[in-house]
Amino acid sequence: MDQNRLHEIEARCTQESPPHCRSACPFNLDVRGFMARMAEGRPAEARKLLERHLPLPGVLARICDHPCESVCLRLDLGGSLAIQDRKSTRLNSS
Repeated sequence: MDQNRLHEIEARCTQESPPHCRSACPFNLDVRGFMARMAEGRPAEARKLLERHLPLPGVLARICDHPCESVCLRLDLGGSLAIQDRKSTRLNSS
């Protein structure tokens, strides 16, 4: 198998895999989607996303040990995204 073919296979494989953060979440939360909505200033939509996956989002946000942060690909780029801070501060005030 030539190098180009290997790169094609690798590209398809990684694109079909769920993000590391979502795989690490025990509730399979769309962490990137949640963070995107929060960054866009749409906390109500972010909360709706949480409510689809979490039975008690307010309670679970407080006790979550945020395993997604330890596998975040941004860790090597200055630190992972702080989902724990986003969940507990903004969501509880909306």
